[in-house]
Amino acid sequence: MDTTTATPELRPPLLPFISDKHLSLALPIIAYWLYSGFFHFLDCRSWSWLDKYRIHPAEEVTKRNRVTRWEVVRDVLVQQLGQVILGFVIMTMEPDETVQDHAAAIAALRAPPYNLPNLASAEVVYWFALPVLRQVIAVFILDAWEYWIHRLMHVNKFLYRHLHSRHHRLYVPYAFGALYNHPLEGFFLDTVGTAIAMKVSKLTLREAMFFFVFATMKTVDDHCGWNFPWDPLQFLFSNNSVYHDVHHQTYGIKANFSQPFFTFCNFPLSLTSFIRSFANRFSVGDRLAGTYMAPPSHVQPTKEHIVIQSLGNSANEEGSRKRRKSIASAKENGASSPKQTAVEVHPIATPASPKSRKSAGPTTNRIGSRGILVVEK
Repeated sequence: MDTTTATPELRPPLLPFISDKHLSLALPIIAYWLYSGFFHFLDCRSWSWLDKYRIHPAEEVTKRNRVTRWEVVRDVLVQQLGQVILGFVIMTMEPDETVQDHAAAIAALRAPPYNLPNLASAEVVYWFALPVLRQVIAVFILDAWEYWIHRLMHVNKFLYRHLHSRHHRLYVPYAFGALYNHPLEGFFLDTVGTAIAMKVSKLTLREAMFFFVFATMKTVDDHCGWNFPWDPLQFLFSNNSVYHDVHHQTYGIKANFSQPFFTFCNFPLSLTSFIRSFANRFSVGDRLAGTYMAPPSHVQPTKEHIVIQSLGNSANEEGSRKRRKSIASAKENGASSPKQTAVEVHPIATPASPKSRKSAGPTTNRIGSRGILVVEK
């Protein structure tokens, strides 16, 4: 009697010239620079018809940001190098994927404990429901990880001063600055968080490729500096470029920590909200933990207002608090230190009713069409 067992057949690579493991490391980096390159191309255009979609005027990129584009590119490449190194370590510990017996797996779904009623339902669960469920679990884990690490970076003064303040040198975010972080922050916030999400959710290698690319593109889109109504990522997710831009302004630096999908963790924090914080891709995190700040309204402007926009350095948390206090107590004519504020006149949406303002979050400040503090004239 032959007792030998057949050697499992290895799964052929998606592309013949590179293994799936190496491809899973390369795709997020390729997606990052291609997608951010598209937005950078738009940034460099002077087409007037695009101006209405800019979150900030083009000249603010050089006037307000405290870091050069070259420094941003350099630090992003350093973070991506760490991303690749950790990826290589993880992939060397992962066994090579083999060709799965799909028929046996589908048949198992019809047996106890699942007991699906027929072959059609088992195939739907196997081919669609389970892959989607794994992606959703990975998304929730990554969001929860990034929300709490990100929030810790703001709560802890040492971590903010020595790590996270680097990212906030970009007052006017742009696409390829999405991963502009201190190398240690980028490693623990993004790279380690993504790896944990992949392992816990038990994504297959090709499912992980999709997850890595999707999360990368969403992060780039959140920092792109544009508000396009036809952008599917901005349309599907309330945690979008306008929402995250609030966090990069001095008045919103203590709000909107959620990244990169949901925002519900930003309502008052309790044991219940902590448990529910895993649902933070659609503003879940910020909503639950009380750190939600409503992004600007984009309805048609109907009234002139005085807009007071702080231009101070938000890397200094104490200075930011003083500036916010100063802005809140400013007179109607906007009398403030010229080094900290700029006064402009902009049309913005009709003010929200007191009831809607109360439900928008803990802050009493209202935000104008460009995501900046507004005092009615």
